[in-house]
Amino acid sequence: MNSKYGYSGKRNVFSITVLFFIFLYSCSSVRLIQEYDEITDQKLTALQEKMARFFVKMERQIGFPESKYENYIEFYDDVKTELNVLEVRSRAIPKSDIVQQQLKSVQSQITNLEKLHKLGFNSYEELIPIRNALDNSFAAIIQLQMSLKSRIKL
Repeated sequence: MNSKYGYSGKRNVFSITVLFFIFLYSCSSVRLIQEYDEITDQKLTALQEKMARFFVKMERQIGFPESKYENYIEFYDDVKTELNVLEVRSRAIPKSDIVQQQLKSVQSQITNLEKLHKLGFNSYEELIPIRNALDNSFAAIIQLQMSLKSRIKL
């Protein structure tokens, strides 16, 4: 029995089938968000720790000369530098738009904290909403990093 396609027709059907499966396989690895980045995760956690330490110190120091903005200029410089490093790193990672937006939110909150600090804090209660906002922002970024980490195939 002769096939209506012949040998070259079977080969064409086979080639098309193989190409179709290669195409399907390549589509299965489409990512809409960045891969997990261990360095970003570590730097974010260290930055969150630095901010937590700041609020603990402020709670103890408000009302004393030690809490003045002038004593914290280096702290703000360090935090801004670390945020800049994270932002540049994030821009270098494909599909990191969400992390970039989250980092911009933290930068804005730090800028507002610094402006308020320049004016002077009268009580720790003034800092609670700022601390809560920053804690929530860091929790969201770290949660995203943990989710990305759990997606890694072993």
